[in-house]
Amino acid sequence: MSKTRIVSQDIGDATVLPDDLDVSADNTTADATTGHHGLLPKLGGGSSNYLRADGTWNAPPGTGSSVAADTIWDAAGDLAVGTGSDTAHKLTAGTSGTILKSAGSADPTWAVAPTFHGVHAKKTASFPSLTDNVLTTLAFDDTDTYDTDALHDPSSNNTKLIVPSGLNGYWVPWVKISFAANATGRRAVGPMKNGTLYFLDSRNAVVTAAKATQLMITFPPIALVATDYIEFQAIQNSTGSLSTTEQECGMYLMGT
Repeated sequence: MSKTRIVSQDIGDATVLPDDLDVSADNTTADATTGHHGLLPKLGGGSSNYLRADGTWNAPPGTGSSVAADTIWDAAGDLAVGTGSDTAHKLTAGTSGTILKSAGSADPTWAVAPTFHGVHAKKTASFPSLTDNVLTTLAFDDTDTYDTDALHDPSSNNTKLIVPSGLNGYWVPWVKISFAANATGRRAVGPMKNGTLYFLDSRNAVVTAAKATQLMITFPPIALVATDYIEFQAIQNSTGSLSTTEQECGMYLMGT
């Protein structure tokens, strides 16, 4: 079909077909702009781009040249960390099990996930009798209910709860002890740190002679470092020896 160039001529009701326009050359003279109507820009190819309002073909946001293809990535698990307005750099993946810890406006850091550390020791038989008005160190020789980090050995040095390496911090000690029924005097128990009495919580004996006196006390946190140890001492002043019937103790790491 021959091409017809239309130059300022009234063609009445004639139909203008694409083949009637000179589109053999790659020109943009008749393309639409923000100022006037016109032709569709040449197709960009592919199946994912879209035509923007400025007349260009681009990948939708989040595809193509996105952070997923950015050169800051080196390995699986790497993260992008903002360094300013629309800028970022790489934060290398942490070791397995670690968590991110905020550092304010600086890069976050990888930290060990919170883990419970503690011990629950006990004595269930052959309870000692406490001499009147004498501090007695308690031993716990039964199988521990739990011991997460080998803080206690029921068969050796079983009076001590020893802080292992790497767990410096504030430890919360607790103890439970029952005294035989006796209405006279007071009963007390407390923790020792490295052989020195730290607290002593004293209670009046139960007034009714037929009732046992039981103490179950959680003490304030104590700062401990590796090899520091906690023991518990008890005392009573009933004017004579007094047997005990129940003994348990433990401690747990509250924080560093």
